[in-house]
Amino acid sequence: MSIHSKHFTKISLPSDTPDHTILEIVGAGKRIAEWETRIVNYLQRMKHIIPATFVTALLTLTAWADEPPFPRVEVYGTAITEVVPDQMVWSLRVENKGAVLKTVASEHTKSVQQVLKFLRESKVDAKALQTSRMQFAENWEYRSSSRVREGYVASTQLSFKTTDLELYTNLWLGLAEMPVVSVESVTYDHTRRIEFQNQTREKAIKAAKEKATVSAKTLGAKVGAPLLLEEDLSASEGWQMNYANANGVVQNIRTFGADDRPPQEALAPGTIPIRIRVKAAFQLIAEK
Repeated sequence: MSIHSKHFTKISLPSDTPDHTILEIVGAGKRIAEWETRIVNYLQRMKHIIPATFVTALLTLTAWADEPPFPRVEVYGTAITEVVPDQMVWSLRVENKGAVLKTVASEHTKSVQQVLKFLRESKVDAKALQTSRMQFAENWEYRSSSRVREGYVASTQLSFKTTDLELYTNLWLGLAEMPVVSVESVTYDHTRRIEFQNQTREKAIKAAKEKATVSAKTLGAKVGAPLLLEEDLSASEGWQMNYANANGVVQNIRTFGADDRPPQEALAPGTIPIRIRVKAAFQLIAEK
């Protein structure tokens, strides 16, 4: 027996198929036809509804865009706080070179221990000492435009902080006597840095509000609720520290005399400028 339907290509059933099975198959085909009709009718209706809804939304957005902007005043506020540093941050490099790697590694370990011992004896807090980037590798040099291997090199980065600025001269001269040590940088910081940054940020916000108030008053208006507040990170570098120059000499160190005796004050830390800049917007209310 065969059953033909627009929903089935062709269904061939065995001759001994029970009647109730045939009826179930025919019923399923009718139900599919009913759902197909419903779907077609729904799609026909949506063809008209969707464009109308889209046009309505577009007209609403256009009308909203044509409305005048919310009255507001946007300003920048800047504040700078000069702080006298109370902390030095040192960055050192210990480096040993030699022909035999095992010997270089052994000598380097002794050199690092010697530097740490000197710093502790110089009253640098042991908790402030930190070693990092310990490494050894082949030592390559350039000679006559050629890259030549000359043994091995071992190095370690060493950094520490101290709040005793008077230690500078002794540390500088003591480290200078160690040929395997190089001072990469000496920077200045303050133990209350974050506190000063927050205070400066508060001043910058107040400056922005005062500027907005003056601007609004000039226009015969007054400022209302704040609408925007963000920090200008491109201008607010937050914390400026004095770094050593490219030659490894700290920029604000005074030169020793010809007799190689350092003056009583070999360090001039100066001040550290903390600069914060914010952008703020306030509601502009017309005076009645």
